[in-house]
Amino acid sequence: MFVIVGLLSCSVVTTMAATDDTEALVPYKTNHTSDTTAADSKFGVSQKMANDTGDTLGVLNEADLPSYYSSVDNGYVTDVRDQGELGSCWAFSAISAMESFLLRGGYGNYDLSEEHLNHWATTREDGTGWQRGYADGGFQSTPLGYFTSWSGSRLESDIPYRSGDNQQFSEIDKNGVTQFGVTGAVILNKDTVAIKKAIMDYGGVSSCYSSLSRFVNYDKTATYCASVLPAGSMISGHGITVVGWNDNYSRTNFNTSSQPSQDGAWLVKNSWGNYNSLGGYFWISYEDAYLFNTKVFGISYAIADVTEVTSKMKLYQNEIYGATYDFGLQVKDGSVDGMVDSLTFMNAFDFKQNFNSLDNVIFESLSVGADYTAYYVPWKNGEPTTKESWQELSSGTVPYTGYINVEINNVIVPVGKGGIAIEIDSSETGGSCTIGCDEWLETSWGDMRFIPDTSLGESYIQYNNEFYEMKAFYKDTFDDDIGSNFVIKAIASYKGNAVAGDIDNDGAITMLDVLMVQRHLAKSALIAEDDMVYSADVNGDENINLMDVVAIQRIIAKLDVANG
Repeated sequence: MFVIVGLLSCSVVTTMAATDDTEALVPYKTNHTSDTTAADSKFGVSQKMANDTGDTLGVLNEADLPSYYSSVDNGYVTDVRDQGELGSCWAFSAISAMESFLLRGGYGNYDLSEEHLNHWATTREDGTGWQRGYADGGFQSTPLGYFTSWSGSRLESDIPYRSGDNQQFSEIDKNGVTQFGVTGAVILNKDTVAIKKAIMDYGGVSSCYSSLSRFVNYDKTATYCASVLPAGSMISGHGITVVGWNDNYSRTNFNTSSQPSQDGAWLVKNSWGNYNSLGGYFWISYEDAYLFNTKVFGISYAIADVTEVTSKMKLYQNEIYGATYDFGLQVKDGSVDGMVDSLTFMNAFDFKQNFNSLDNVIFESLSVGADYTAYYVPWKNGEPTTKESWQELSSGTVPYTGYINVEINNVIVPVGKGGIAIEIDSSETGGSCTIGCDEWLETSWGDMRFIPDTSLGESYIQYNNEFYEMKAFYKDTFDDDIGSNFVIKAIASYKGNAVAGDIDNDGAITMLDVLMVQRHLAKSALIAEDDMVYSADVNGDENINLMDVVAIQRIIAKLDVANG
């Protein structure tokens, strides 16, 4: 008889990153252990796995990289901003990394809204989501959920900084649309070569460091902390964007009371406005104890891939907050005690008419170098079918730790309930076999920091040809009623003939179409058919609202052009 042990690895979050008093987070299983034994349950107590982000960008050679590089010099950074008195540095760091990626990738110069991200990461009216107010600090991993769920970003001109003070997220979320959805993000460990390559390839890396003033030099242009401070110390975590490096930056430029042993430093874009002689930039030594320190401040990351969001695409997903942990399994069978090195993870979706042509699958994983295969899983009698009936969509090797974008090439799947499964096999690498999940978080003293919104029938694992529904798995194994969903998403393109704004499909966009939307909003004549819903959702935000009425009126006034 064997015991399966649910393994949940804290891969993305460990401390608060924006306030002076950091808060250590722990896997909740540390406080909620199971009394079950092999005699009464095949599930046992979960354990925390080591935080290993792996070799994120493949084998690189230091000699292949220049001794100096600056995204500033290359025009890949936007203006330095000022976060003011709010603990929103993590949001400014994330938005800066996104803006740099768009510049580096040739998409254009965008001024994106930190305000929208900051409010998105507040507690929802139903009590779920990140347990924080808009003035509080945040976590490094939070923006990756925001970006990869296509919740944002929005334009600064639509939602300026501090314009949403004392408002609910639902109020400010009505302004603007998400133009670029993130489909790939690289999570980085303290690997100098990989970080340098990420800066060159993507424009900037979001990270954290300790901003205590005693580590800063006299003119606030360089900082260096030699070692991690003792437990309980004030460390003042602060989010920034790393945008370059200089191998020859002199060690003598740092604080005379504490200097690194070698030359070399990272160029950093801050969010405190023009506060020093470098216009809001500064240098951090390569030897700094806190920069890129995953165990203290959580992940560092770079945006690696985006798609331009249009009303002719749909993102299927069961979570919007991204990976807070990575999920795997450990099996105990007599003398055998080890990680499962091949496992299948699945999300179930309700594929809609005309939005059932799959273009991409996205998943988050730590399993660098492992083989993966993506499948469409048919449903029968309310349950996923056996593997013999699955349709292979794509296969490859997990290229890096983070959010992976897999191209599918327009595979048509049946309308209705079906699954997207990711099989990960790490038997050749000897590494982990995991996938991201949005499990809830608490501090070491028991305060909740994140609560997901989960339902039965959304996420599954398959082990030894048997499916386990994840909400039931959490309940049966840990007496946990919350559970989590897997970070597996699918992008589908619209294959119908409807035109945005032409709701009655008469070949013309008129005030009658405006009236139909208004009647729908007044609940006197609801728009329900798929083609009509697509036509009415002119701005493609998956909601029919007053913004769509305005959009149709602009088309009629010839201020905008309808999308076919």
